[in-house]
Amino acid sequence: MLSINEDFILYLYQEHKDSRRVADELLKIWYRDDVEINKLKVISNYLINNNLLNSYLNAVAYRIQNNESIFWEHFLESLARVHLEKLELKLIPAKKEFFDPIFAGAAEQNSLEQLVLCKKLDSFDLRFEKIRNSILQEYEQKKTKTKQRLLDSIELFKNERLMIEEEKAIKELIHEFPDETFAIKLHDEFYERKARSIFKPNKKAQLELLKLEKKWLNSEKQLESEQNEILIAMQKQAELAPEDAYNMAIALRNMEQNELALEVLKFSNAKEKDWLAIELLLESERFIEVLDLIQKIEQKEALNIESLLACLYTKARAFYGLGKHEEAVALLTSIVEKKPNYRSAHSLLQQWQRISE
Repeated sequence: MLSINEDFILYLYQEHKDSRRVADELLKIWYRDDVEINKLKVISNYLINNNLLNSYLNAVAYRIQNNESIFWEHFLESLARVHLEKLELKLIPAKKEFFDPIFAGAAEQNSLEQLVLCKKLDSFDLRFEKIRNSILQEYEQKKTKTKQRLLDSIELFKNERLMIEEEKAIKELIHEFPDETFAIKLHDEFYERKARSIFKPNKKAQLELLKLEKKWLNSEKQLESEQNEILIAMQKQAELAPEDAYNMAIALRNMEQNELALEVLKFSNAKEKDWLAIELLLESERFIEVLDLIQKIEQKEALNIESLLACLYTKARAFYGLGKHEEAVALLTSIVEKKPNYRSAHSLLQQWQRISE
């Protein structure tokens, strides 16, 4: 099945050397009966960013006439670019009737949340901001209920020693609140406990590792041989059971041994290992390596908007660490514009702005 992403568009550029001809090839895919909705999102984004608005609006009209869904955020963006100057100069009226069909269409497709992501027309119709605030309020209420439900479940499973059920709840918590300190803390504490339990079948090995860990935590200066002992023990266990390598890397991170954690993480087969590696590299101020790893993730997750936003957020942190403060602030600002409820980006942006004052 054809994958529509940045690499495919780059291939078309190399083939045709012209943005208009690239658009023509993408529109052939748009008009297929079996085209997937995510591919339409990438194509519409390309057309709008290259200012091919007439082609985009004709393609959207085709889908609307066939009672098919569209991405309302993109549609409103194109509408703003086409009509914003006319509205500002009052060459066309900014009446309620002008926007009524847009709100009606988005509501019919249950896509009002998409519609209000674009803020360029806020000053012409109060409904945009009103609906946006309402959606954000509902979102926050839902998040609060979800948070309390998961915290109650985790506490119950922990008290009952139901580790499998607790892990499921922890994974859901970190999925819902990936940037929240409380979620990260509970996540790391759980996997540290789980990592310790890995060694229970071999009590002798467990005791030896615990002794080494205590030495490491209580001593200001450790011998290189002791570091090697822990690394060798962890590497052997990771090679024998790759599914446990991720948990051991978290345990090492909690012991403030990021270099060893990165070595052990190489054996992991967990989907989340790249993001843990990024945090370890950031903490170790290895910012160039962070940017290299982010580039690989962007290629794999080209159609996942949440992952791409997380990549932009991480890039900003790396740029800031490299002293490229203006680029870092620009990236965070773009995230906040695309996703107003991205609280980590808001918080970090405010922090950097206070520092620069």
